Amino acid sequence: MTKRMTLVGVVAFAAALAIFSGTAQLGDVARAAAAGSPPPVVVCSSCSYPGVGVGTLLLDPRTGDLWMYSDAAMVGTENPVHMGKLVLGQPVQKKQ
Repeated sequence: MTKRMTLVGVVAFAAALAIFSGTAQLGDVARAAAAGSPPPVVVCSSCSYPGVGVGTLLLDPRTGDLWMYSDAAMVGTENPVHMGKLVLGQPVQKKQ
């Protein structure tokens, strides 16, 4: 029962994030969750970065990409900002 509730929560979070960001549709998220794709990881909420503003920093655990989602990006009125790539043991590789 706990595993099912956790899976439902993960699917709901991933679906909401993808739909609000405009990058995927509900069916895409459901298929990815069913295939075992890991959900995004919240690195920091209410983070502030110069030139980017305040938002939520998310990590894509499959690729290591770091994305900053402002409030506007969460509701789909602007795109998230690609902040760089995380490789363990190295500094964040910023987008060139």
